[in-house]
Amino acid sequence: MMQNKIAIVTGASRLKGIGRAICCELAKKGFDIFFTYWLPYDKTMAWGVKDNEPMAIQKELKAEGIRCERLELDLTKSGAPEILLNTVEEKLGNPSVLVNNATHSTDTSIETLTELELDKHYALNVKANVFLTKNSSKDSSTKAEVVL
Repeated sequence: MMQNKIAIVTGASRLKGIGRAICCELAKKGFDIFFTYWLPYDKTMAWGVKDNEPMAIQKELKAEGIRCERLELDLTKSGAPEILLNTVEEKLGNPSVLVNNATHSTDTSIETLTELELDKHYALNVKANVFLTKNSSKDSSTKAEVVL
């Protein structure tokens, strides 16, 4: 039996979100999907999120006939890239594609920007994405194609 390529998509928690749309398009192309989400962040945003949305996304993707796993993970925490990549390998295998979709985004202007808010943007939008990309391409035989 031939296995599908595996795609990791970060930041796919909401039924009406870019992450879900990316997952759906990849699933239609035959990719197995592993997605991450972080509900505590989405719950603080104006759009909000319901606790069951990641499970609904997973169910929708599996209905496409592909394998799909998910993990709630704060990508800003030390060791998160290793946790994610180890979990993907354990559950599905070696990833072929990495889509760094997760972002920290707030309604902040230069006038209202604080050091703490800038640190939050940096921690996810730069640092987490860089280290996830770096760690996903350590072994050239299983190197994932990165989509930023």
